[in-house]
Amino acid sequence: MFKGDKIKLYEDDSMLSLEYKWFTPSAFGLIFFSVIWFAFLAFWYGMAFGTGAPWIFFVFPLIHVSVGIWLVYYSISLILNKTKIIVSDNQLNVIHYPIPWYKGNKKFNTDEFDQLYVKEKINRGKNSTQKSYSIRAKLKKGKDIEIASIGGLESQDALRIEEYLEQYLGIDNMQVKGEFGSIRNASGSPHPRRVRRSSLTGIIGSIYSFEVGEEINYKSIRQKASHLTQYDWDNGNSDKLFQFLDKDNNDRLFYLKKDRALIECFEEDMLDLQESRNIPFNNSFAPDTITFKGQKFFLSENTSGKAFLTGITLPVDVKQWIYFTEDKSTYLRLVLNNEMKSFYIGQKAEMEHFETSLEEPQEDQLELRDLDYDLDEEKLSNWKDEDFV
Repeated sequence: MFKGDKIKLYEDDSMLSLEYKWFTPSAFGLIFFSVIWFAFLAFWYGMAFGTGAPWIFFVFPLIHVSVGIWLVYYSISLILNKTKIIVSDNQLNVIHYPIPWYKGNKKFNTDEFDQLYVKEKINRGKNSTQKSYSIRAKLKKGKDIEIASIGGLESQDALRIEEYLEQYLGIDNMQVKGEFGSIRNASGSPHPRRVRRSSLTGIIGSIYSFEVGEEINYKSIRQKASHLTQYDWDNGNSDKLFQFLDKDNNDRLFYLKKDRALIECFEEDMLDLQESRNIPFNNSFAPDTITFKGQKFFLSENTSGKAFLTGITLPVDVKQWIYFTEDKSTYLRLVLNNEMKSFYIGQKAEMEHFETSLEEPQEDQLELRDLDYDLDEEKLSNWKDEDFV
């Protein structure tokens, strides 16, 4: 359990702020030790000046003076300092205050995070053993970095901070080699990225949160989502391709393209084999332009990632190229999956023709509360599973 006001959580739809105090009773012991340390140095220099000692007697203790200054600086920081972790607009900021910390403040792009985890450090002395914990991140490019050192906190406190950050960022909690023990995804299988439902607004946000089986009206025709493919790209964005069927089994494809907080919806048609053969595309060397049916398309983006398909447990590796016409009205989307190429042509969907029965998410109120939990609880978060899509 968190005790007192050691850790505070501020949360709304646009920001998560976790603030914790450094204070630990050992700070008073360090201050007492610092007083003794400087008393000895004062005695030393007093004797040296009083007896006219050689210069070496003045130079030799300088390293001890430096250690003493560090002890005072560290002790006062332990008593007064706080660390604030702020997540907003795809940025994670770590701020230490009121006394500037020698490591400085940090800023990270959350789109680069693959996993967060807690690491334990054990320092063994002759008469005692000290443990400290840090929040670390595994980046999508493979690098491992420290987010924040959680000095003075219990292990469950550090785990809880990790849990809140992962929940807010929509990071599925998977095992990381070398991490301090916590409750992990039991299957060990990769899961699609999740987005907080409350961050999705408007009709497009409602459609983005759809699951297979849900229905919409489009151009006054009732249609049901029959298939979903989620593309989790290496750049941190997650796109979705929905197949909808009406009562006569006529299908429509809607591609929801996500760029951080912005989501655009496109109506697509999948090209048949004969049409695909007319597209001069070689995945080993993607052209900058493609001419198709008299229209010229220009390469807009090229990305790779994983695709999660309805009814298939494991994701598949995919690459994608998108070509837009000069006026951005039409695009060609080329998807490579296990050497199989799929070609789609799409235009921006007419949003005024959409109707859903879903209520738009309501904005959460800004909250300030102590974090209080028990690791034995079935749920480790105040957010419920249905809060994510």
